[in-house]
Amino acid sequence: MLPVATDQLERALAELLHTDILLHSHFPVGGGCIHHGGVIKTNRGTFFLKWNTTDARPMFEAEQKGLQALRHRSSLLVPMSYGIFTLNRYAFLLLEYFPHQPATALYWERFGIGLAELHRNSADRYGFDEDNFIGSLPQSNRWHATFVDFFIHERLLPQIQRAQQQLTASHRRQFDRLFAQLPHLLPEEPPALLHGDLWSGNCFATTNDEAVIVDPAVYYGHREAELAFTLLFGGFHDRFYQSYHSHFPLLSDWQQRVDLYNLYPLLVHLNLFGSSYLPDIERILRRYT
Repeated sequence: MLPVATDQLERALAELLHTDILLHSHFPVGGGCIHHGGVIKTNRGTFFLKWNTTDARPMFEAEQKGLQALRHRSSLLVPMSYGIFTLNRYAFLLLEYFPHQPATALYWERFGIGLAELHRNSADRYGFDEDNFIGSLPQSNRWHATFVDFFIHERLLPQIQRAQQQLTASHRRQFDRLFAQLPHLLPEEPPALLHGDLWSGNCFATTNDEAVIVDPAVYYGHREAELAFTLLFGGFHDRFYQSYHSHFPLLSDWQQRVDLYNLYPLLVHLNLFGSSYLPDIERILRRYT
């Protein structure tokens, strides 16, 4: 259910879009862990509307900037943001709507090619112009000359510090030993523009087997980290990885480093959802320390 009256929402949308708006229908879309969302049909077209309490507005602002950074940088479709507004106790983000279609082999092929094209966008350092969020947690993007320094100081350490009540002194010593090894374990590559939170819930097929990506946590990082993230919850179709590799080949042993990169999203999930993610973190630490 929408959290505000229809007439209030129509007035707010009219002000945002500078045109008269009549809301014809709305239906919720599930799957989000942080925000609420739904499809709204109006006299001016169909949109996707996200909302949360007003303290979530900084997350919407970061999401909007991330979407803007990704648009037009590959053949992947990225929703246009029409803007953010507040109404009563809620903040809203209005986005372009893409219909969902079943994923086909052609979708996975186009998705792999589009992600490879996105990753060819580079920078002279690792990081991003602004901080943003991973889920509901702050994500620091200060610039670093090497990916190892960025990974330690902007990804792992902030999550380790946030998880102090769940990580023991022994865990911390294991992380310290791992940090000393990372320069020898992670290869250096030019920074690549990453979606940053690429799992199956943040991508889908639309008309003509095109791929849509949503809910980014963008930064310039190591593209192996992005591919590792796609494998965390079961992985994508083989066609996706084959087409990616054919357009932007990865090092032949990249899959041996998947666990290292996925320490970051596992720590994020530990902080967001609790101790069920700790055994995987401990398994990886034992492997390397």
